[in-house]
Amino acid sequence: MRKSFALTILVAFAFSMLFAGCTRQSDSFPSLPEEYETSQTVSSSEEALPNSGIRSLTVALPYSSDTVDLLAKMYYAKETGLWNDADTGLSVDLDQLDSISTNIVINTVGVPFEGADLASLRSWDSSDNMPDVFLSSDSISAYESGYSISLNEYVYDSSYLDASAILSDALSYCSVGGMLYGLPHYSSAVLIFGNSDYLPDTGRLASKCSPNELRDYLSLISEEYEGIIPFASVYQMTPYLGSCFNSDSKVSYMLRDEYLEDRSSVDDLVKGPIDYIASLYEDGLASDIDGEGADPVYSRTAAMWIGSSSQIRMWSEYYPDKLYLVRIPGSDVSNAGVAYLNCYPLCVARTCQDPGFAADFASFLSYDKDALMLIYRLEDMTGFLPVIRNSEAWDAACEGDGIWPSIAQTMRQIMDNAVYCPSSYDNKLYANVNDYFSSYYMADDEFSPEAVYG
Repeated sequence: MRKSFALTILVAFAFSMLFAGCTRQSDSFPSLPEEYETSQTVSSSEEALPNSGIRSLTVALPYSSDTVDLLAKMYYAKETGLWNDADTGLSVDLDQLDSISTNIVINTVGVPFEGADLASLRSWDSSDNMPDVFLSSDSISAYESGYSISLNEYVYDSSYLDASAILSDALSYCSVGGMLYGLPHYSSAVLIFGNSDYLPDTGRLASKCSPNELRDYLSLISEEYEGIIPFASVYQMTPYLGSCFNSDSKVSYMLRDEYLEDRSSVDDLVKGPIDYIASLYEDGLASDIDGEGADPVYSRTAAMWIGSSSQIRMWSEYYPDKLYLVRIPGSDVSNAGVAYLNCYPLCVARTCQDPGFAADFASFLSYDKDALMLIYRLEDMTGFLPVIRNSEAWDAACEGDGIWPSIAQTMRQIMDNAVYCPSSYDNKLYANVNDYFSSYYMADDEFSPEAVYG
C-alpha cells in the first residue's frame, strides 16, 4: 500500500543571542547592530492636523478596516499619552476611541488569516502595490524571495519586544542566524479533528491521549461502523509524533535537529512514529481514499483526520455541530505534552519608505496586550493563539462558545513547550520533505533521512 508522509521542518536557528542574559522580569532586547480589494482607513485628515506631519502605512491584515482604524488610534493614543491606563482593549469605549484625531493614515489590504503567500507577494510587487506591512504565511521564504527586510535594527530596542513577555521560540522560528525576518503575530495548533457521527459506544476520545489510546479508539470505530475510515490520511500525523516516542520530551520537528547533530541516530529515533503509522494502515485503521476513490474527509466517510486549528471555522461549517478536537498524542497522558504550532508573522516590505514606523506598528499589533484584546474583541479569532504571555490577552483568546475555547485553554498551559512547524509550501524545507514523502512506499522503500533533510 502506498504510504506517503507529509513533513514540515522547524526553522529555528540562533535567535537565542537576543535573550542572552535576560531574566523573567522586564528586560528589553539587547542592542544588535489570491489578491484582495484595498480600502483606505484615514485616522485624520491633513487639514485637521496641518502641522503634525502625516504618517502613512499600507498593511495587509485579515481584519476589517474599522478594526485597523481603531488599532491605529489606540497606537497613537499610547504614543502621545492620551491613553487612559484604566482602560483595556476589552473595556475601552469604542466610540470614544474612534473620536481620537491622529496624524496616521492606514491603507488596509485584506489577506487570509493564514497570511499572504508568495503568489500574492509577486502580484503586489509586479503591480507596485506592495503593502508596507503584511501578514505572511512564511517569513523566511518572503525574505529569501526579496520581498521583506531584516528587522533587527528596527526592533532591538523596542519597548514592545520584552524578552520576558514574548514566547522566544516563536521569535526564533522567524529568524536565521540571529537575523529576524518576521514578528510572530499569532499561532495555530496542529490537532486531530473528529466527526461525532462515528463515535464508538464508549463515547468520545479524551482531548489528551496516548498513541495506544488513539489506536484502541480507532479499533472500536472500525468494529462498530462498517465501511467507515477511522483515520483519513494518517500519514500526515507522522511529523508530529517525535515527542510521543521520545519520552514526551520536546524534540525538533520530525527530529531534524537531532539528525543534524548525529545522523547515525535518526533511524532509531524516527522508527517509532513510522512503525506506528504503518501499523494503522496495515490493520485497516487508516486510508487515504474512501470506497469511491474520494477524499474521505470531504465525503464525510472519515471519523478522524489531522489539521490546523486555523481550519476550525471551515470544518465547523462543513460538519455543523459534529466536530470535536483531540490533541496530538503524548507518550504519557499524565504529562503536559508538546504543542505543535504554526506561526503567522508580520513582515516589513523592502519597498517600505518608513521601516522604523512600520516595524513599531507591527510590534504593537502583535505584543501590546490592549491591541491584542481589541483584536480578539472585534474579530473572530477562533483557532488562533497569542504569542505573548499576558494573562488578559489569553483570557480574551480563550473566551467564547463552541469547541475551541477548551482546547485553547489546554494549549495555553504548554506554550512554553512548543515546537514551531512551517505549514506553507512556500517554505523550501516543507516542500522538500513533502515531495519526498509523497513518493515514499513503506512496503518497498527504506526510510532515507538524507532524502528528507538534505
